[in-house]
Amino acid sequence: MSAPLSVILTADPGDFSGTSEAHYIIDNLKNVKIKARDSTVCGSYYQGLLMGQPVLVVTTGTQTTYSLASSTYPIAHSVAIPVEH
Repeated sequence: MSAPLSVILTADPGDFSGTSEAHYIIDNLKNVKIKARDSTVCGSYYQGLLMGQPVLVVTTGTQTTYSLASSTYPIAHSVAIPVEH
């Protein structure tokens, strides 16, 4: 059995406001693993340790994020994210 993992979800990866909503969280992650933005449907995807606890930090993106790439993406959507431990 793997260790419990906390998931932190934010919306804007920085495309709308200029700064990611998860900026300070990401800055404090240790042992960071990043998935490239073009390899996931998420605005950003980070795994690491926050205050010694395993976390997954995901930005879902905003309508602005998706309209830059395609007008076919909905504002909200369900995504299955495989988590690597």
